[in-house]
Amino acid sequence: MAQQLRALLKVLSSNPNNHMVCLKTATVCLCRINK
Repeated sequence: MAQQLRALLKVLSSNPNNHMVCLKTATVCLCRINK
C-alpha cells in the first residue's frame, strides 16, 4: 500500500490541477489501511 501512496504523491506533484482527486484517492487508501 505504501507504494500506491507514493505513486499518488508522484501524480499529485506532476498534476497539481488534479490534487483534490489524488487526495480523495489517498484518503480512501488510508481508510482501507486503517481497516
